[in-house]
Amino acid sequence: MLKSSFIALAAAGAVLLSPLSAQAQNTTTAAGLAQCMINNSGADEEAIVKDFMVKALTDAPASEIQAALLQLGMKMATMATTNCGVTMSELGGSKFEEAGGIYGEWIGEKVMNDAMAKIQ
Repeated sequence: MLKSSFIALAAAGAVLLSPLSAQAQNTTTAAGLAQCMINNSGADEEAIVKDFMVKALTDAPASEIQAALLQLGMKMATMATTNCGVTMSELGGSKFEEAGGIYGEWIGEKVMNDAMAKIQ
């Protein structure tokens, strides 16, 4: 519940700050939207996920963990609106929430796999 609230708040902020892209990809499904977000993901998003993970794993104060999660939600909403043609009304819907879950799982696994590759 708290996670969804932060993502919704982040999405609203991102819409106000980000123009819509004319170069939208096939985002009619959650899977398509997630793939668009994956295609537009980079080092900035990975750094945000790493920061969130470190804060969560080191028992940082809840406010710091929530702030890191909010930053990730805002980044996801910005990607969706600027690169994937998502409208403001879609950010509050189930498609964006599901796509965010798919994207979050993908980037979390990527960060962990990259970390493990460094020690092998």
